[in-house]
Amino acid sequence: MKIIDAHLHLFSEDSAEEMARQVGHHNSVDHLREVYGELHIVHGVVMGNHSLELRRHDYPTDLFHYCVGLDSSLLEDGSRVIPDLPDRVEAHLRRESCCGVKLYPGYNKIALSDPMYQPIYRLAARYGKPVAVHMGLTAFSRAHLKYCHPLALDEVAADHPDTQFVMCHFGNPFLESAAAVVEKIPTWPPTCPAFWRGGWTWTPISGNRRATCPCCAPGWPPSSAGTR
Repeated sequence: MKIIDAHLHLFSEDSAEEMARQVGHHNSVDHLREVYGELHIVHGVVMGNHSLELRRHDYPTDLFHYCVGLDSSLLEDGSRVIPDLPDRVEAHLRRESCCGVKLYPGYNKIALSDPMYQPIYRLAARYGKPVAVHMGLTAFSRAHLKYCHPLALDEVAADHPDTQFVMCHFGNPFLESAAAVVEKIPTWPPTCPAFWRGGWTWTPISGNRRATCPCCAPGWPPSSAGTR
C-alpha cells in the first residue's frame, strides 16, 4: 500500500525548527524527504498558509501537491476583503501541482455559507478539485468553534452537491456530529472508511465522489519535521 501524508504544513519560523529539534528532527524539506523514505511515504499534500502568490507555492513536485489556503493571516481574521479572490484562487487551481483549496473558517470567523466563499466552491467543482475545511478544535483560543463545527460543513455540502468537500480532522472532538454528517450522504462507500489518528483525518464529503486518505497524527515523528 502506498502511503500519502495527506495533511501537512510547512513553516519557516525559527520556532518550527526548535519544535522539530525537541523531538529529534529538523524543520526542512530535505529532512522530511529522508523521513518519508524511511517510513515508505510516497507523497505529501501541503495545506497552504499566508499567501496567494503563486511563487510562494512552488514545492518539489516529486514530493508534494498543495491546497491553496485562505487562512487568518491572509484574511486578517475575516476583516480583509480581497476583491479578486476568485481569480487568484483559480490561478492556483489551474496548476497541476495544486490539488484543492483549504479553508480555515474558525480562524477567519467567517461562516462557510458566506457569499465570499460561493465562487470558490463553484471553481472547485469546475476544476474537479476538493475544498478541504478545518473542522473541530483550533490551535488557539481566539478562534470561534461555531464556524468549524461539522454541522457548518453539512450546510454547504448539502447546498453544493457538485463540489467535493473534505472534513479535516473528522471534526474532532465533535465526533458524533461529524459521523452524522458523513452518514447522511448516501454515496459514502462502506469499503472506504475514514482513517482517524489523533484527530488528524481527511473525510471527503460529496454528492458525487468520495475518497479517503490516511494522514499524520500530531505525535507522529514526520509531523514535527517541517509539518504541523
